[in-house]
Amino acid sequence: MENRSIDSVISNVRSWCDEYFSKEKFLSYVQDKYELHSKEGFYRWDDIRYFLYEYEQYLKDKSKTNDKKLSWDELNTRKTDYISVEHIYPQTDTEPYWQARFNTFNNYQKNFLTHSLGNLLALSRQKNSSLQNIGFDEKSKRNNISNNSVEYSNGSFSEISVSKYEEWTSNEILDRGMNMLKFMEERWSIELGDDNFKLKLLHLEFLDE
Repeated sequence: MENRSIDSVISNVRSWCDEYFSKEKFLSYVQDKYELHSKEGFYRWDDIRYFLYEYEQYLKDKSKTNDKKLSWDELNTRKTDYISVEHIYPQTDTEPYWQARFNTFNNYQKNFLTHSLGNLLALSRQKNSSLQNIGFDEKSKRNNISNNSVEYSNGSFSEISVSKYEEWTSNEILDRGMNMLKFMEERWSIELGDDNFKLKLLHLEFLDE
């Protein structure tokens, strides 16, 4: 994928919102990403990195500090075997922490949870992909996992926000996803429907059954 400037991404997002956006079209787009494109949902949203960058700036403004923890260039840099957008609940959930909290879900449901918006996190430093699978209790707060580790509580504003959760289960993925959709509505002056429609958009309707 070619690198794009912030201005070009802003222009693309604004144009898309003004001329093409409807919640039904957005739902169809996300469904395609789950069904046709590697089954990776929001992770394959073309503008996911920019959206996470905007959300990071929103959290920075809320913090009322001048710290700069994450730049667009850092987030948009891709390096082999390293990640800058993490699945908090990982794609490989063999660790006991994840097994204990997600073993009641079938494989389809796990995939929806893994790639749902609320489970995607912008990292302030790129992390070796081999570290992504460790339990939330370790990677959210523990120091010195390795020289390449990212401890959420010392990371980006997004990471710090996530580190304040005591657990990471389907409930937290849903809660954070809903908050991010609310931010999306306010940031771009769009409407994403009621909670039932947002559940469908996040592909987490099964959590309400």
